[in-house]
Amino acid sequence: MSAGESRECTEGSAATSAIVIPAIHTEAVEYEAGMLVTDIGAALYRDAESFGTGLSSAWATLAPGEDGERSFAQAYAAYILDPDGLRNAHPDRYEFVKDHVFYGFEFDQPTLNAEEPVMGYLDYDSLGRQVEVTGNGTWIVATGEKIA
Repeated sequence: MSAGESRECTEGSAATSAIVIPAIHTEAVEYEAGMLVTDIGAALYRDAESFGTGLSSAWATLAPGEDGERSFAQAYAAYILDPDGLRNAHPDRYEFVKDHVFYGFEFDQPTLNAEEPVMGYLDYDSLGRQVEVTGNGTWIVATGEKIA
């Protein structure tokens, strides 16, 4: 996705604990990765709403009059796939996703635009922490600390 471009979310996709998103940039792969991440954001919003975490009501203050699930899903996807674009277009939404979803972890824009493919997936370590596993190591998502 380019800066400021958003993708519509679709209904019915289920999130899994291990997600592989290749950073190979053809339009089709970029579109599919964007749709997958947007669907995960929508599922996260629905889960937070059904468990009464307060995320959806807090989000409503940032996006009044908008479809909360859709706008959250788009911000979630942009935070991962086009962080600079989201930071520039909607700094308040960027900070919300950073603080309330990723607990301060920020994605490095150049990683997703690397010339060589970078494979990675999200998982949980033996202590229950969410980690990102890549060819360059294993990182704790919440802190960005490299653990392997």
